[in-house]
Amino acid sequence: MKFDSYSWFLLIILIISLYGLYYVYYNSRNNKYAIIFNYITAISTAILALSVIGTFVSIEQGKISNSIKDYNEISDSVFDEIIELFLDNKDLTYLYNNIFLQIKLDNKINRNIIKEHELSLIIFSKFSKVIQLIKEVPQESYMTVRVFSMMDIIMKSKIMQNYWILYKKQFNPIMLIPFMNERYGL
Repeated sequence: MKFDSYSWFLLIILIISLYGLYYVYYNSRNNKYAIIFNYITAISTAILALSVIGTFVSIEQGKISNSIKDYNEISDSVFDEIIELFLDNKDLTYLYNNIFLQIKLDNKINRNIIKEHELSLIIFSKFSKVIQLIKEVPQESYMTVRVFSMMDIIMKSKIMQNYWILYKKQFNPIMLIPFMNERYGL
């Protein structure tokens, strides 16, 4: 358990006050001080319990906040990287048009199957990373909706659906298979 500075301060105050009351109680042997000592001990115990609970709550909120921050950074970088892949590979413009603009491929287009396959491997591996982080983020978040809409756009392409079937058989991505089965029936 990790204490923050506020919890340490409360703990030190509690220990000092209990020690002082203990000293007064046993030196006076007065019944009046025994009642005060018992009340203050109960209050101090409650304060200690609240500080421990507060510490646990702040730790959990920190974890959720870090997960959301990591997820946001990764999802942004994933989609930026996907677009950059297409910018770096100008010969795959037809694939970009098919995926993002839903333009059907003309039979006369000279497709680069090897590059398409490599690109699809990269895209699905990035999807796996994002899906792994989605499990840590609440399902109704803005980021999840954004990720799903981007994935929906990509998976509308028949080419990407075919590459997903190949990817699934070759690499068996444990995190991604249930998601793709549930979301796209693939």
